[in-house]
Amino acid sequence: MAKHAKHAKPASGKGQTQAISVPDIKPEDMQVPAPTPFSLDKQIKEERRKKRRGKIAVAAVVLVLAGAYVAGCFAFTQYFYPNTTFANHDVSLKSNEEVAALIEQIEADYVVNVVGHGVDFSMKGTDAGVSIDGPAVVASIHDAGEAWKWPYELFQERDLTDYLKASISGTQLSDALSAEVAVINESATPPVDATVGYDSAKQGYVVVPEVAGTQLECDVVVNEAIAGAAVFAPSIDLSDAVLTPASVLQDDPTLPEAAEAANALLTADVSLKMGGIEVARLGHDAISAWIEFDEALVPAVNEEKKAAWVQAHIDELTTKGEARSYKRGEKEIEVEGGDYGWDVDDEAFAQLVETALAEGQSGEADVPLKQEAFIWLGAGQPDWGSRYIDIDLSEQHAYMYDESGELVWESDVVSGSPRTPTPTGVYYIKSNNGPATLKGTNLDGSKYESKVSYWMPFRSHTHGLHDADWQWAFGGTRYRDGAGSHGCVNLPVSKAKELSKIIEVGDPVVVHW
Repeated sequence: MAKHAKHAKPASGKGQTQAISVPDIKPEDMQVPAPTPFSLDKQIKEERRKKRRGKIAVAAVVLVLAGAYVAGCFAFTQYFYPNTTFANHDVSLKSNEEVAALIEQIEADYVVNVVGHGVDFSMKGTDAGVSIDGPAVVASIHDAGEAWKWPYELFQERDLTDYLKASISGTQLSDALSAEVAVINESATPPVDATVGYDSAKQGYVVVPEVAGTQLECDVVVNEAIAGAAVFAPSIDLSDAVLTPASVLQDDPTLPEAAEAANALLTADVSLKMGGIEVARLGHDAISAWIEFDEALVPAVNEEKKAAWVQAHIDELTTKGEARSYKRGEKEIEVEGGDYGWDVDDEAFAQLVETALAEGQSGEADVPLKQEAFIWLGAGQPDWGSRYIDIDLSEQHAYMYDESGELVWESDVVSGSPRTPTPTGVYYIKSNNGPATLKGTNLDGSKYESKVSYWMPFRSHTHGLHDADWQWAFGGTRYRDGAGSHGCVNLPVSKAKELSKIIEVGDPVVVHW
């Protein structure tokens, strides 16, 4: 230490700072104590022990988890997962044996119920040959279950009803159902094929869709019942597929072709008139009633139906001689016969229809007539209008009405005797020429001649209204008390004169009781 003393300075006087001497130490002169070998060994060993204990703990956990996983894999091949249902039964954590027993109980309790479309059928499942192997179903569930996924599956919900599939043995179910269907079909409505029909609203032919009806297809009913019973369906509701289908459906391409061909025959549309009034129409509605289709759906006019239509209209429009009803005051009257009224020309009318069809005519046409009446009011209605002579044989009284329907003349009469009665019917005045000599034969064969001043015949020129100055009275029962005429209508001279002044040739004469 003495060798460093030369650097020291002498102490200064008061008020001066005293210097401190710092030794100059070299690194190589520094001395560091060496580590103790025992302390290092202990530390390393402790750290190694800690690592081994950690590995052992991890290995233990892994072994425990692996064991639990393996145990779970095995357990869920013997038991069912939580949150599991089977045919509406909760089978959570139930054993295979328990579920197999449940399946066998479902089989024992099952009743086949088939309903719909008129069927209401029930049969015990075991009687219907419905059977199922419970253990086999359980095995199939586990085979498809992938037990190795059980940690995931624990938290899922599942319905295993789809595995519930039975076998149907024997013919008990099909035989019983077939018998039931046979009874239903006895009163069922068969299907109607799609076809071509006339639509009045559209004035043409259109495709008419098929109609299923209520008849059942036995095989389809049985198949649907078997399918439902195989999955133990509580109620087997039959679908529309069990209905017997139509043979021809509306999408058949031949149908619109047939409709088009039929519409080509609907060519005429003619309004047929009598006295300016439409009495018939030769149009699409009428013609469609004559069209028929053959098996190939080729349309054609049925000539017999067309002729029948023509004749029906001739009969309807011809009133001459036909019965007609009318009302005079409060009295209801029916009269038949005579020569007054509409009289259609048969041949000309048939030719008119033929020509209209062939040429596709439209518009208006008069019905060809042999004779006209005053007005057309319809079949069975009075066609003589307001102006006419009414001879009431039951009253033995005659009336005449003018165009306005006003009574302008009336008189008591004496009509034909019971042996030579006045003919009833609707006639018309044939002439009004004044005096005439009436000739004829009496019932005893003798001849008679009677001169009259006012001869107004209505039935040919054999029966008419005339004056009868030989009658001393008129009306009452004289016609049957021996004063009856040979069929003419006897009038007082004055009344015959009045009538002859107001009647005209062609005026209708209605003779009735």
